[in-house]
Amino acid sequence: MILLPSNKPKYFKSLVLFALIVFLISFHDGIISYVTPIIMNRKYNSALIVGSILSISSFFGIFFNLFTTKFFRKKTYHFFTTRMILFSLITTVILILSPKSTWAFVIAMITWSTYYELRNYAKYDFVERFQPPRKNAESWSILTTFQSLAYMLGPALALVLIKNGVTSVLAGSLIAISLTGICFLIFQKLFGKESGDKEGKGEIKGLFSEVKLIHILAKRVWPLVLFTFALTLLDVSMWSVGILYSEQLRMQNEIGGLFITTYGLPSILVGIITPKIYGRFGKKRTAFLFGILSGFLLLLLGVIKNTYLILGTVFIMAAVSGISFILIYATFEDFVTRLDGEGNSMVSILQITQNFAYAFGPIFFGLISRDNDFSSSFIAGGEILMLFSVLALSTIPRKIKMPHKEIAEKITRKIEDVSNDISESLEKI
Repeated sequence: MILLPSNKPKYFKSLVLFALIVFLISFHDGIISYVTPIIMNRKYNSALIVGSILSISSFFGIFFNLFTTKFFRKKTYHFFTTRMILFSLITTVILILSPKSTWAFVIAMITWSTYYELRNYAKYDFVERFQPPRKNAESWSILTTFQSLAYMLGPALALVLIKNGVTSVLAGSLIAISLTGICFLIFQKLFGKESGDKEGKGEIKGLFSEVKLIHILAKRVWPLVLFTFALTLLDVSMWSVGILYSEQLRMQNEIGGLFITTYGLPSILVGIITPKIYGRFGKKRTAFLFGILSGFLLLLLGVIKNTYLILGTVFIMAAVSGISFILIYATFEDFVTRLDGEGNSMVSILQITQNFAYAFGPIFFGLISRDNDFSSSFIAGGEILMLFSVLALSTIPRKIKMPHKEIAEKITRKIEDVSNDISESLEKI
C-alpha cells in the first residue's frame, strides 16, 4: 500500500494501518462524545440529568467487561474490531432516528459503551499479536497519538457542523464509520493471514471463577488501579462538564469554544516524546509524577478566569496527562504479554477501573456543578488525582510480579472440580 512506509519493518506497517483504523473510529467517537451531551442538555437543561444518562454507558461497560472475559476471553482483534464497527453504526443511527427519546438515549448509551469497550480489547490484542514486546511503549504511543488526534479533530468538526444542525454532525460520524470499515478490509487483506488470527479453544469460565481471577490480579496492581481511576476522572471531567463548560466559554468569547479541541491538541507531540522520557524512573513512576502535575493543573483550571489562560492550562494539562495515560497503557500491555492466555483478564481490570470512573464521574461532577459552577468540578478532580498519584508513587514496587502460581492453582482446582463432577455423574448412571 502506497501510504505505508516502505523502508519500515512489517510490524510497523501493520501498526500504522491499525492506528489509522483507531483514528477513524475515535474520530467518530469524538463527534458522538461532543454532540450527545449537547443533544441531551437541550432536552433536559440539567448537568446532573445529562451526567446520569451518560453514566449508563459506563455502568453497562462494567458488566460488559465481565461478560467479555467470561465468553470472549479467547477472541481476537478481528472479532472485536468487526463488532466495534457494527455497534458504532447502531449508536449513530439511534441518535439520528430518535434524538429526543429518553429510551433512545439509554439504548444509545449501551451500544456506545459496547463499541468503546470492543475498541480497547481490539487494541490490546493487536499489539500482543503484531508488535514485539520491546515495542509496547512505542506501539501505545502511536496508537494513543492517532486516537487523541481524532478526539481533537472530531469535536472541532462537530463544532463547525452543528451550526447546520445535529443531523449534519451525525452524518460526519457515519462517514467516519464507513472509512473505518474500508480500512479494516484493507488491513485484513495485507496482514490478516500472517497474524496467527486463531481463536483459542479455552473453556468458558464461570462468572465467579472469572471474578476470582480478576481479584487475584487486582491485588498485585491495586496502586495502578487507584491511579488509573483518578487519572480517568480527569478525562471524565473534560468529556462531561467540560463539554458544557466549553459552550459556556464560547458564549463569553468565541475562542472559548476551542476548549475541547485544545484538550486534544497536544496528542501530536505526546506520542513522539513519551517513549524517550521514562528511562530514568520507569513507566509506572514516570506516570505517577506526571499524574501529580496533571492534578495540579486541573485544580488550577478551576481557579483561573481568563479564557486564554484557561486554554493554555488545558493544553499543558492534556500533554502531561497524555504521557501518564500512554505509560499506564504500556504497563498493562506488559502485564498482558506476561500473562499469556489470561491477558484479557488484565485488560478487564483496566477497563472496569475506567468504567467506574466514567460511571460515577459524570454524576459526581454533575452534583458539584448543579448551578453551572464547573470550576468546582475541576478543583475536586485535581485534588483526587494528586492524592492518588502520591499514594501510588509511595506504595508501588519497582517490579510487580504476576501471580502465575496462584492462577495455575486456581485453574488446576477448576479442572479437578470438573473431573469430580463428571465422575459423580458417571457413578449415578
